[in-house]
Amino acid sequence: MARGWWLLVCLLGLGAWGAEFHGVVVDEGGQPVADALVAARNQQVWPEVEHWFTRTDAEGRWRLAPERTPRYVETEILAYAPGRYGAANADSRKSATIHLRGTHRVSGLVTDKAGQPIADVAVRVREHGAPAWHFGPEGMPPDVGPDEEDMRQMPYPRGWPQGEAAVAAGWPVPATTTDAAGRWTLDEFPVAGATLTLTHPDYAAGETVVIEDASEPAEPAVLAAAAIVAGRVVDGGQPVEGLEISALSQDRGVLVASDTTDGDGRYELGGLRVEPLMVGTYDPDAPSLVQPQQVGNLVAGQTTTLPDLPIAPSQLVTVRVLEAGTGAPVADLRLITDLPEYPVALNRALRTNDQGELILRARPGRVGLFLERVDEWLVTDESDRQVEVVAGQDPPPIVFNVERAQYIPGHLVVAGEPAGADYQLYFTAPAMQSMVSTDEGGGFELGPLPRRGQFELVVSDQDGYELARRTVAVADLPATGWQLGVPDVARVTLSGRVVDTDGEPVAGATVDVSGQAVNGGGMSIIRQVTTEDTGAWQVVGVPARIDYLATAQAPGYRRPPYGQQLPAGETRFSDLVLQPLTATVGGVVLDAAGQPVAGVPVIVLGMGGPEAVSGADGRFVVEGLPPGRLMLLAGDDDVAAGSRLATAATQTGATDVRLTLAPWRPTNRDRELEVAEEMLFTAWTEATDEAWFDRSQVAAELAELDPAGALQLAAYQPADKRAGVLEAVAITLTERAPALVLEALGLVDELPPVERARVRLTLALLL
Repeated sequence: MARGWWLLVCLLGLGAWGAEFHGVVVDEGGQPVADALVAARNQQVWPEVEHWFTRTDAEGRWRLAPERTPRYVETEILAYAPGRYGAANADSRKSATIHLRGTHRVSGLVTDKAGQPIADVAVRVREHGAPAWHFGPEGMPPDVGPDEEDMRQMPYPRGWPQGEAAVAAGWPVPATTTDAAGRWTLDEFPVAGATLTLTHPDYAAGETVVIEDASEPAEPAVLAAAAIVAGRVVDGGQPVEGLEISALSQDRGVLVASDTTDGDGRYELGGLRVEPLMVGTYDPDAPSLVQPQQVGNLVAGQTTTLPDLPIAPSQLVTVRVLEAGTGAPVADLRLITDLPEYPVALNRALRTNDQGELILRARPGRVGLFLERVDEWLVTDESDRQVEVVAGQDPPPIVFNVERAQYIPGHLVVAGEPAGADYQLYFTAPAMQSMVSTDEGGGFELGPLPRRGQFELVVSDQDGYELARRTVAVADLPATGWQLGVPDVARVTLSGRVVDTDGEPVAGATVDVSGQAVNGGGMSIIRQVTTEDTGAWQVVGVPARIDYLATAQAPGYRRPPYGQQLPAGETRFSDLVLQPLTATVGGVVLDAAGQPVAGVPVIVLGMGGPEAVSGADGRFVVEGLPPGRLMLLAGDDDVAAGSRLATAATQTGATDVRLTLAPWRPTNRDRELEVAEEMLFTAWTEATDEAWFDRSQVAAELAELDPAGALQLAAYQPADKRAGVLEAVAITLTERAPALVLEALGLVDELPPVERARVRLTLALLL
């Protein structure tokens, strides 16, 4: 639970409840828009999507103080005026300017896997924003850097306000249904693009994306026939009525369908994808629990009937959250639970009521309880508890004591001068870890902090370079006027050049420069610049005592798997060489009878980019490749023929590769995993040419299926090639097999110094 808590804290928020957000809404000409509806998304109440609403005044200004919203998280803000939408992220100073853009008419097509149109599909906007560079091949605009204000205005996908609160506030929810030809049309669709959900009783739910400025999706949406799970709940052989039964996706961790048993104890869960499920009782207020049932081998378009689900013995577990010192109940705090043989859905919250209590039903066994940190309250005792539930006896109430956090304002001074914006202050106290940034004048508000004891404080510059580290006693902090002084470091200018394989300059290439502090600091630095017409680039004002790594990429060129290293003290990089992506490979997709098959995707394994679809004559051409060996994979999921796959090892430049589809319908999930692992191992062994794409991508895919096998591949690599593989598999190892991370650390010692520091940092942070 400790590692999971650390990740949750990093993901769920870095500030306090009760923040006030403010800003202005303007039109495309920069003029203020009065009476626009503004919605702020509460990200820390996760995973629920909750919005708070207000309207702009006559000058287009708005203020919003949600009841539960973090102070420092870049909260999503959306705005609407008739015929116009806009969105932005509030910055660390809780401010956002929202630029409204117009709407236009969009339409699309929904079909089944046989290409037949589907009528009466419900189409509904789910997220605002779909930038072409995010969903298409364009790549991020080269004139926008990661630290620029323009990034806040980009049409990233942001949750669309839904539910009763949105309707009451007047927020529109564009929705329609498909006609007999499978077509749908929305007349007032945001030009920034959006993601839409597609639902139909007979099909598994799907989605489609309309990118910004587009009038339709890039291709028709295809829905698969829905699987159905049905069964009965009994108690001593007698039917149980009125019990909510739900299906939980084991891959996604969310509830995907629910139904209440009828008078015969029967339930039916429809609209399901073909994926592993757990079927059981996921309502914390349920009067009883069933023995959960794992379901594999679902078949699209068919009903899987489960054996009767019996009522299982269970006990009530009471949790109380009280304010330390006063004993007053604390409402609306969320708990994360780990129940015996009872996975908890990520999209079902467990919160304390007005009496500060949460009562849940658990089966006999060990129950884990974790009080999620919110920034108004800090836990004064252990936030992670375990209790043994015994059949026939409710355990004693579990009490968590919390105290109100405090926030201390101050100003950062660097080398005697006021700091600018975006210096980071990281602080760690018992049971919490957080970060705040400085404003333009170096001001900050440090918190949430405990009211006693001490905390560890680390100050870093805008690039993440550590300037100071110290232990601070809470009792020594001034209530106001805190001047926090830290030294600066010697700084240099780095430079280099990007060229192609003929030595010609590459203009407009993106160069990423990163480094690791030699002085033991734990923060890496990252800068991104663009090359001039001569291919030259430079990075100004970075710390001198750093070992640096530079990588380059440009449209139409292969991104090298390894960059150029620069030892501390040097300032000029060797040329970064990019390989043009001008090679192609082509061939034909055939069935077992040797007949051409149309509409089959063909991808290059280990690359994650170029692909093609076979034409009416079965032929395909994959473009945008570097020369060298590669592994092709073709596969379809034809309802009539069953899933069919084909692979082939070849060289770029080949025009006659034959991919003959063979039926593949494994009888169980274990066999599916075996086949997938075999294919990935084959791709790895075939991709031995160093001129080919980064093989670490293959290892990353393999780690999802076989973490130990992926780590073994890393162990077999020479020291100078091992770092990329370890970094590629690190996150997956942490999630699926954390014990293997320690083994991965043992493979780091032989790496070159820069890679050794980088990989160790990655693994340490994940641990």
